[in-house]
Amino acid sequence: MKLLTYAQSTDSVIHSETDTAHSDNLKNQLNSVQQLSAEGVADSLKRTELEARVARLTLNDAQRSALVKELNALKQKDSLRTIRQKQQVDSLRKFVKGFPVKPFRDTIFSLYLKQGSFTAKDRADAIEQRLIRLADNYRFSTDSLKISEAEQTTDIIYADELIMSVSDMDALWENTSREKLAQKLRAAMGSAINIHRDETSIQTLVKEGLLALLVIGVLSLLIFFINRLFKWFTSKLALSERVSKKGVHIRNYQLLTPARQLGLINTVIGLVRWVIILITIYFALTILFSIFPFTRDISTALLGYILSPLRRIGEAIWNYIPNLITIIILVVVFRYMLRFFNFIKLEIERGQLTIPGFYPDWANPTYQIIRVLILAFMLVVIFPYLPGNESPIFKGVSVFVGVLFTFGSAGALGNVVAGLVLTYMRAFKIGDRVKIGEVTGDIIEKNLLVTRIRTIQNEIISIPNSTVMSNHTVNYSSDATHGIDCAHNSYLWVRCAMAASASIAY
Repeated sequence: MKLLTYAQSTDSVIHSETDTAHSDNLKNQLNSVQQLSAEGVADSLKRTELEARVARLTLNDAQRSALVKELNALKQKDSLRTIRQKQQVDSLRKFVKGFPVKPFRDTIFSLYLKQGSFTAKDRADAIEQRLIRLADNYRFSTDSLKISEAEQTTDIIYADELIMSVSDMDALWENTSREKLAQKLRAAMGSAINIHRDETSIQTLVKEGLLALLVIGVLSLLIFFINRLFKWFTSKLALSERVSKKGVHIRNYQLLTPARQLGLINTVIGLVRWVIILITIYFALTILFSIFPFTRDISTALLGYILSPLRRIGEAIWNYIPNLITIIILVVVFRYMLRFFNFIKLEIERGQLTIPGFYPDWANPTYQIIRVLILAFMLVVIFPYLPGNESPIFKGVSVFVGVLFTFGSAGALGNVVAGLVLTYMRAFKIGDRVKIGEVTGDIIEKNLLVTRIRTIQNEIISIPNSTVMSNHTVNYSSDATHGIDCAHNSYLWVRCAMAASASIAY
């Protein structure tokens, strides 16, 4: 157990270290992208300065050619930097999760990069608050959202208020240009604000309220008809002769009187009625919450509480079908294997099949031993295909059952082993008159656990097989002379005479 606990703790530490290393790697790559962006800004400023200086110089100025050469080098460097940034962003896009901007429940767009001292999350939160304030402004119109070009960013503004600044890195992350991304985000913001204003207008709220009243009315009618239906069904059952007069009988025993049967049926019907009513109310609430925009998240959650478990159950059943087919095939194979050994057992008992040194009375116990071994082997083979076999709870229950079986069956196993030994010793058989310890009588039964003897006083005594093994056994039956021809074996006449005298005495 300590070793298992240590292995589990080590595994968790390894996974934790792996996740930390992966997170650090992503962080380093993001920092590298930001560093390239900062270098690009610095080179852009320098390039602007060089372009201004070149514009001030004449064509014949010797210094102008050197500045042009430096300017071309900066442009080439900027082009290579852009390619590197695009490659890094493409590799990060599948791992990095953006922060959604969703001021009205639905996500408008997502932000991935920080800007200045603001993280991506801070940017998303700030934009959400600004859009909410715009939606509350009754003078807002989509045309009022303007795009303004700055030196390093393209800004989306409303009146004198900055809504969002779009950088080259934001555009690179969306695989587009800065101007196109700004136009796209401006249209998305205006559309989201207009939809929100339409959904929260007085006319819309009145319509949604009337629709909610309609849903409540339909729900009330459904509950009324469900109650009437079950009441009618209960009255029909009460008038039924089979329920009201006969009750439930198992042969000659009356399991339930008519009154108890009717009471049990009414209880079950009442439970079914309440379950149907609760399910109806649950789905009505889902529809009711989906009507209003500000409660649609609750409706989605309520619907998910039912659909998610059903989907997981369906997926689990579908994924388990190959293992189930494997188990069925294994059970069929082992079943026919047992039938084959059962056929061999029956043939030996009937005397149709003779094996030298193997007695017919050994056939059944030998078959039982083989049967137990085959079934145990079948369980071992099937175990990996059982659902939940890797679960710690499943393993714990298996160990617990094994411990109970080990401690609880210690004495019984000793009797079983002794019974098997007695069977193959052939010390006696059913009908023999024997003396075991101080008990004398006829063998009427012997199994894997006990041997039963009927004494001369017609008493039945059960003796555990382990006790039989630990005592000496005297067999007075004629089976002592089985296989001995007393007429032609004169040297065994003493044994024959003793057996005959014992038979006469009893």
